[in-house]
Amino acid sequence: MKIEIIDEDNFNVWLVTDEKRDLSELDTEVSIKKFLGDMVLKLKKILKGKFYGYYELTAYKAYNIFFLEFERLDEYHIGVELNTVIYLDSKILFKYEDYGILKPNYYYDGYFYKVVDDVFLTLKFIEFGEFVHEEEANLIINKAVKLS
Repeated sequence: MKIEIIDEDNFNVWLVTDEKRDLSELDTEVSIKKFLGDMVLKLKKILKGKFYGYYELTAYKAYNIFFLEFERLDEYHIGVELNTVIYLDSKILFKYEDYGILKPNYYYDGYFYKVVDDVFLTLKFIEFGEFVHEEEANLIINKAVKLS
């Protein structure tokens, strides 16, 4: 799990689920909301005293990768309450500099990009790059040189 604090009301979380886990159990809105509820409990412990209020949570999922955008809408709320929007089968790319790490699908602006799919081994390589999603991923796919 990687947490990126934007400001006091906004933060992002990149989350990689266990690759040995049966990912079919995270393919419905109900199962994903339960999974995200468990993640919220972990985040409350990690972000001690900074994670409270009413949030808009936008969740993007591609296979075993989740990108979570939290935006606090109201801080005068006891505990944490979420309005959740989930996008299944999102476009998420892994961005990295060293060609030797993975066989890339795209090259754009000095970086290589690998499409996150069902055979993507993220846990082995997560420290060597970062993930991009949705609008940025679409821009890269449209402008990049396709390698494979």
